[in-house]
Amino acid sequence: MSGITVPAGYGRLGVPLGICFGGLKGYQPRLIEMAYEFEQATRVRMTPKFMP
Repeated sequence: MSGITVPAGYGRLGVPLGICFGGLKGYQPRLIEMAYEFEQATRVRMTPKFMP
């Protein structure tokens, strides 16, 4: 079994949430396509802000 996790949003306190796509052996290319399509459609990832 293969899987990939991508950002899916943020909780009430700003905690990041993710979604996992899973598939059978040999589905890795399709999983990567699905993850990329999801990321492009949702655009929920925020660049981390670092404090010195």
